[in-house]
Amino acid sequence: MSEQSVSQIEFNKSKIFCNGRFKVSLSYIGEGYDGDYDKNNKSDNPLLRFDIEEMIEGEWEAVENTSYCTQLTAFISTDQAQRALDHLAFHLGDCLINGQYKRQCEIISCLSIEDV
Repeated sequence: MSEQSVSQIEFNKSKIFCNGRFKVSLSYIGEGYDGDYDKNNKSDNPLLRFDIEEMIEGEWEAVENTSYCTQLTAFISTDQAQRALDHLAFHLGDCLINGQYKRQCEIISCLSIEDV
C-alpha cells in the first residue's frame, strides 16, 4: 500500500437507528493495530472507529464511552460498511436505550470483517 493511498483515506459512513434517536458512525482517524497506523509495518492496517451519537433537542451529541477502534480495515467496501453499521445498531440498540451500553461497546469493538 502506498503512502499516498493511506493519506487519502476518507471514510465516514453512518446509520440512524432506534427510531431516529441514535446514530452510529464508522470513520478512519489514523489508527492501526498498535495505536497510530504505521505504513512501514506490513502487518499493520488502517482501522475504523465507531462512535455513537444521540439526538437531543434537535442536535446530535456524542454518547459518553461509545467511541472504540474496531478491527475493520478502512478499505472495506460500501456494502461491508453498511453490514457493519447494521451489526453495530442491532447489537447496541437495546443497550443504549437502557443506558447499559459501555461493556457491550467494549465487546463489540473486536468487530472484524468476518463478523459482518
